Amino acid sequence: GMEALVVVPISKVSAQQRAGRAGRTSAGQCYRLYSKECYANMMTETVPEIKRSNLGSTVLYLKALGITDVLGFEYFESPDHDQLEEALLLLFCLGALDAHGTITECGVDMSKFPVEPQLARMLLKSADEGCTEEAVIIAAMLSTEPIWHSRSKPGERDEEADGKHASFYHRLGDHLTFLNVWRRWESDGRMHDTWPREQFLRVRSLRTARSIRTQLQGEVTKNHIPIVSCGNDPGPISRAVCAGFFANSARRIGNESTYKLLPRPSVAESTAGGELSQLMYPHPSSVLVQLNQAPSYVIFHQIVATARPFMRHVLAVDHNILLQHRSIIQTRITTQELCGFDPPAAPAAAPRASASCNEGGHKHGNKGTKIPAKDADSKARAIAEAKARFLARRKTR
Repeated sequence: GMEALVVVPISKVSAQQRAGRAGRTSAGQCYRLYSKECYANMMTETVPEIKRSNLGSTVLYLKALGITDVLGFEYFESPDHDQLEEALLLLFCLGALDAHGTITECGVDMSKFPVEPQLARMLLKSADEGCTEEAVIIAAMLSTEPIWHSRSKPGERDEEADGKHASFYHRLGDHLTFLNVWRRWESDGRMHDTWPREQFLRVRSLRTARSIRTQLQGEVTKNHIPIVSCGNDPGPISRAVCAGFFANSARRIGNESTYKLLPRPSVAESTAGGELSQLMYPHPSSVLVQLNQAPSYVIFHQIVATARPFMRHVLAVDHNILLQHRSIIQTRITTQELCGFDPPAAPAAAPRASASCNEGGHKHGNKGTKIPAKDADSKARAIAEAKARFLARRKTR
């Protein structure tokens, strides 16, 4: 149930495409760094992105278009139902959907931002906390490539680069460290390219962050959200980040930097209750690792699975604030309800594994009675109008 960046082998189609690039502009040769046996064992085609990506943004956009039953929607390449269920439950926990699967005002506002739903929720919460300026910067820094540059080789350390980087570190974690980098770039570097190179920062990443920040700031202004700053107070920023990423939270085990994931949102029929026993570790590049800090509770942006699962972009949070946001996870709700169907009838006294669950051939059981919706013509007209508005926005850009 947890999104992770996993290193997987390429497919044969991908290998052929890479080989074709060797002779694109002139004659060339391609040297494959693997054996023929390895190539023979590769998958024939690459798994479609919709089957291996977070569908939160996709589901939110479909809901904004007025498509209620996202499980029954005719996709060009149908994603796994588990992915759709996770996206629905996450959007419900973020407040983008109500208990009937209808998009809320908060969800409509979230769909207007060109970022993942969790970052969009963080931006909306920042308006209540009075830290919109800082939240926009953090969202931009989280949406770019790594900013740290080092000349060290594997197994070695670049002491000069480490010393420069240490001047930006914030004791609470990576999000506030990114904010420190941005502010120093504005004040000391005046947004020029020379200063990042002197500080061993990647110029390209900072340029990308600057572009994303400009775009996000424009969207915030367009939605009549005031851009205000909280100064150097980390409290409002932590609360805003927690509002978006409380589902990505972990608790420290013992005195070492070993964490256990807190329960994730899960369907009402699940017997596991969304709880994962997998252990996680802060990524070696995290500020908390560099400062040898191990707070009791943390939230993180994503998981990278290499030799072992690492948490990237980690921030220490107050346990009480985390509990306030996580209370919604305990709500018992089904994906049928989140797709606009009536909740399934209460089971009889007989065992739950009834014949109807097996005979239907669908692992989600009966869908129940559908809530009355618009007719097909109205839905098609709404989708056509939404497409026209989307194309009009692209032309204006």
